[in-house]
Amino acid sequence: MGFSFWRSKDFKRYFFVYIAVFLVFIAAGVIAVAQATQTEFRRAAARQREDQSQKIAETLDNAWNAAIDAGRYLQSSTWVQKYMADNGAFAEDFGLLRKAEYSDLLNALCATNQGIRDVSILYPKKDTAVTAAGWRSFSGYAYYMKNNPALPEEAAGAIWDRLEKENGTSYIAYAGERYLLYMCSLDILRQPRAVAVICIDKNAVTRLLSAVCGEYVAGVRVAGVEEAGTGTPYLEYGGTELGEKIQVWEAASKNMLMKYTVFHQDQDPPLFDSVWYPLAILGLVAAGVVLAYVLASFQYFPLNRLISKVNAKASEGEAAGGMYTIQAAVDRLYNENENLEHTLSSYQRLLREQTNSQLLKGNFFSDAQSSLNLYGGYWYTVLLFPGLGGDSQMLEELRGALQRVPGGQSHCELVESIEEDVAAIVEFLEKPQEEQLLEWGGRLREKTPLCEKRESAVVIARPRKGLMSISAAYQEAKETWRGRGAPRQAWLWRKCRSGIIIPWIGKTSWCGPCGRETKR
Repeated sequence: MGFSFWRSKDFKRYFFVYIAVFLVFIAAGVIAVAQATQTEFRRAAARQREDQSQKIAETLDNAWNAAIDAGRYLQSSTWVQKYMADNGAFAEDFGLLRKAEYSDLLNALCATNQGIRDVSILYPKKDTAVTAAGWRSFSGYAYYMKNNPALPEEAAGAIWDRLEKENGTSYIAYAGERYLLYMCSLDILRQPRAVAVICIDKNAVTRLLSAVCGEYVAGVRVAGVEEAGTGTPYLEYGGTELGEKIQVWEAASKNMLMKYTVFHQDQDPPLFDSVWYPLAILGLVAAGVVLAYVLASFQYFPLNRLISKVNAKASEGEAAGGMYTIQAAVDRLYNENENLEHTLSSYQRLLREQTNSQLLKGNFFSDAQSSLNLYGGYWYTVLLFPGLGGDSQMLEELRGALQRVPGGQSHCELVESIEEDVAAIVEFLEKPQEEQLLEWGGRLREKTPLCEKRESAVVIARPRKGLMSISAAYQEAKETWRGRGAPRQAWLWRKCRSGIIIPWIGKTSWCGPCGRETKR
């Protein structure tokens, strides 16, 4: 093996086929791994979005809990409940010092929670507003709200509207640019005598959101249940516009009549999580190239040896190179083998003819028995067809008749030309009778109609035992034919001292040379 194989087109074909196969498997593996990795990444991203959204919702709920807890604290305060009394029984408990003390409590309540900017208690029936800066009438409270938390005038208007529609529930009364006004009832009556107004700082809530929002959180929207998707949201953080790569998560608040909408930026799954993946792919490709070269070399090595041997013995015009050289050599080999088979068949036929001729002439040799399938313990007779030598059509008729017409024979050998005659060596397992031979001769005549068109005869010699007697039978048949009298048409010689002669002309028979004539 060596780089000398590169000069062969066959080796290059094997090499590139192996590379293509390896690359297909490598590509299929890479695609499968990439799809599995991306599927797992998407699942992990979905779990991350769910966890992130839940965390954001909990953070917002905690921010509202600060306002709700403040309202519950005020509702459980004794002084708040005492001031709601309509009969003035607790008037002595609300002197100037006590009022200042209660205002300080509200101020301390704001200081303990960064998300609460201001806390006020409104007593609608008494036209009194308790703030962290003191006790005021409603008109003074409107001025206070405008200057202290820097709320616009419509905030106070929203509060008065809510007081008129108050039904004892908690809600967001106003959503401004910087603050949310949360109002909750401090009384058990449907028309409350005291209402807490808690100003929630939106910047503080935004800072809480920025601490929990991950890099793939595009934005957060907080809206009332009724206004969700239609009205102005209470709070917006980041971008809240839908896009092609934005995933939306929605949930309701657990402690407020609010709906949370979290916008997540869709994460594109990376093709490779690590730089080692492309390096591993390059390593697999390099290993595939080396393995393809090794396999192609092992496959081409015996073929190369065969091609080299064929090229060494092929002529310059036949050495086409590669597989074409082997193809040309195989074609040439098949042609030579076919010609050899024809030549050998001709030689075998000629050898068989010569061997049969030698047996008829008395030249017996040891190979004749095995080559002609003749056995010394059987009976043999010779059929002589005078004057038929060289007639190929007649010979085919005779050969077919000897094989098809049953007469007790086990084997026949036809000698196509011997002294211008045709002879047949017939083998019998047992000695045949004269009547059997006469009957067989008649059937031969019926199966060879061409013989009826010529003045031809068949001489059947007496059967003899052993291969050595074949020549004697042949000589007897020749002598019988030579010693015949002038043949008279339509007669058969029935029983003669030298053998039996059957003329193939006419339907009668006659016997000679003994002179007895009979009708068939």
